[in-house]
Amino acid sequence: MEQKNIEPTEIWVVQLGMMKSLQEKMESLEILVTKLIAYANQSPSDLILDDLDVRKLLKICRRTSLEYRQKGILRFHKKEAKIFYLLDEILEDIKNLPGNVS
Repeated sequence: MEQKNIEPTEIWVVQLGMMKSLQEKMESLEILVTKLIAYANQSPSDLILDDLDVRKLLKICRRTSLEYRQKGILRFHKKEAKIFYLLDEILEDIKNLPGNVS
C-alpha cells in the first residue's frame, strides 16, 4: 500500500479555507450582536427583522422560511420585494412551530 505524502501547500490551502469560513461566521455573529445591542432598549413590537435574521434565529434554511410563510406559520410583511418580520409576532409564532412542545 503506497502512502501519499501531503505537500505543505495542501495543508496551507485547507487551513486558509477553514480560517475564511471561521472569519465569515465571526463577521455574521458580530453583525447580529450589533443589531441585538441596538435593539436592547426597544420593545419587541418595535423591532423589525429581515429574513436572514429570522433564519439565523430559528436555525432554518431559506426554503423552510419560505414554506413557513406560505403555510402561514410565520407572519411576515412585504414592502416591494423585501420581506420583513416583527419580533413580537415571531416570538408568538415560535410557540406554534411544528414540533415545538411548550
